[in-house]
Amino acid sequence: MKKIIKILIIFGLTMGAIYSVKWFIQTDYFKIREIAITGENALLKRSIKDKLEDLKGKNIVYIDTKKIEKAIKEDARVKSVSIQKIFPGKLEIKLEERKPRAYVKKGTDMFLADEELNLYGYISEEKFKNMPIVIYTDDESLKDLKIIISKIKNKDLYDMISEIRKSDKSYELVLVNGIKIITDTLVNEDKYNKAYQLYNKIKGDQVMQYIDIRFKYFNVK
Repeated sequence: MKKIIKILIIFGLTMGAIYSVKWFIQTDYFKIREIAITGENALLKRSIKDKLEDLKGKNIVYIDTKKIEKAIKEDARVKSVSIQKIFPGKLEIKLEERKPRAYVKKGTDMFLADEELNLYGYISEEKFKNMPIVIYTDDESLKDLKIIISKIKNKDLYDMISEIRKSDKSYELVLVNGIKIITDTLVNEDKYNKAYQLYNKIKGDQVMQYIDIRFKYFNVK
């Protein structure tokens, strides 16, 4: 009998504790009062904050952060996002935005694109930057151009490029002065560095139309 009473007392205390915790969780103490967003793009932060404004006043315990992260990542400008609950009533959202690496021309429109040529906005959405315009014709050429851009690590060379485009049987880096660097997907980072050095060495000594860097020995004309 004593054992049954003891069990009933323990059960009662447990249920009482559960009810108290549940009641406490459902109080205003755990309502969301602040949504803090960190990131570099002010326009993006404001846009996301406006969309999440209706979360204020809701219980932070029952908020599904994974669902919110998925919704935020639907914005093409967002590269990654993480959300942390700061109890009792704050959501902390950390954004990693896509960084502009090139302009991509599609038809008559110009888009911002990151290092992987993911389009995420119109050219008008950000201050003009000294970046090349990428022109591709199909999925295969887009894939090749991604590879080529990933290998151009020399910032000084990259800043000199006005266009990156597919020609008949190769790809061209068109410099701001009209000189072309002919390349393909097999050209490595070191070759781009050497092409930049060669260009600086001979630019004042001879008239150039192009530098072909696809082979072991560069062809200059």
